Amino acid sequence: MNEQYQKTRYIYGKGCSLSHTVGMSAEKSTLSYLHHAKDCIIFYFIKGSGNVKIEGKKYTIAEGDVILINPSELFMCEIYSNTHHERLVLRVNHSIMENFSQDGSSMLLPLYKRENGSKNHIPHDLVESIGAQKYMEEIFKYAKCSSPSQKILAVCKTIELLNVVSEYLSSNKKPASAVSNNLINDVVNFINAHFHENVSVESIASEFHIDKSYLSHLFKEYVGIPLWNYVICKRVNYFNDLVIQNRSIEEAYVLAGFQNYSNFFRLYKKHMNMTPSEFQRTYKTRP
Repeated sequence: MNEQYQKTRYIYGKGCSLSHTVGMSAEKSTLSYLHHAKDCIIFYFIKGSGNVKIEGKKYTIAEGDVILINPSELFMCEIYSNTHHERLVLRVNHSIMENFSQDGSSMLLPLYKRENGSKNHIPHDLVESIGAQKYMEEIFKYAKCSSPSQKILAVCKTIELLNVVSEYLSSNKKPASAVSNNLINDVVNFINAHFHENVSVESIASEFHIDKSYLSHLFKEYVGIPLWNYVICKRVNYFNDLVIQNRSIEEAYVLAGFQNYSNFFRLYKKHMNMTPSEFQRTYKTRP
């Protein structure tokens, strides 16, 4: 069967949207996504299987699983070839709580403040037991309706989902296991702490007393992208954060760790498909 791969996005309320992807992957499909907006993402895998690499950890996903991503995490999703795949991707940010009390935003704190690379994967049996599966299905049902009342219901179901996910993150329930490497975990943590400084592949390898070629190979295997690309992605992401906070482009690119503007401009445009000024015009006034 030659099934067309389709993606549909539904914007049903302030600070929340839902994407539905369904179809047959003819070959291994790889989606790499770098966060630039202040959104949290909840993946719900309905059909199909594959792997998700997050901050140096690899999770094997199955039907009914949920993956959580916060704004500072880089991840890569690999869908197995020649399989029917279907997923829901929910994006939320703090503005969803603006119609509620000021204390309402605390519901999102466990999603935003969760340690990078921890509690990303909720297996299908736990997804069902905490009610996340039911809420994702109801959000999808209401979000794709044109009726304003149905969209309000979608927002309400989103709040309920965020509540049960936040309770899970705040609990002592054991997270799903991941394939990881202690050295790469340490390297990722080191980069996250020092990417804005004058670091290089050579200096990072020297820090861990390891050959840079071997480190680069191992890093690509576990993280999904080359080591230096990871550093650049972190710098670009941090630059965007600073611009959103109304820092000037000239100040932000230096604070993010770039050494000169021409090199920064070239790398930024390559990774973002837009210029720094275009990003500033688009995001500067966003809360």
